[in-house]
Amino acid sequence: MIKTIVPRISEKGYKLSQERNIYIFDIPENMNRVEVAKAVKEQYDVDVVNVKIALIKGKAMRFIRKGGKVNTGTRANIKKAYVRLPAGQTLPFFAGVDEAVESSEKETSKSPVTEKKRGLFGRKNEKASNTANVSAKVTRTQAMVGEK
Repeated sequence: MIKTIVPRISEKGYKLSQERNIYIFDIPENMNRVEVAKAVKEQYDVDVVNVKIALIKGKAMRFIRKGGKVNTGTRANIKKAYVRLPAGQTLPFFAGVDEAVESSEKETSKSPVTEKKRGLFGRKNEKASNTANVSAKVTRTQAMVGEK
């Protein structure tokens, strides 16, 4: 009987898959390393080098109902398996992300950037360029302060 394992898609998982060829799966709490290795091998037709398991305890939560009643509880526990594959074997979880990264790299290499650099939030840094050309100016508020 094969227990289903679900891939965990996250930024950390993407980084581990690129750098170390490690993939993360959510697994049932009663599953061990040997069962995880067999399930990955049968579901994805790849070899498994090693499996590490982490059990994340559910956080304590507190929430208030409409009548003002305070309820407490805990989130569900999560069991994760970090599965390392041998070099040369991959799983297609991040195929769309890889294609997007490759296409953006091709676009940036084809066209040189001719646009002026912009400051914070995409605005031109006009204040710095205006003050560089102009000598000391007295503003209206400074003139009013000087009159008193």
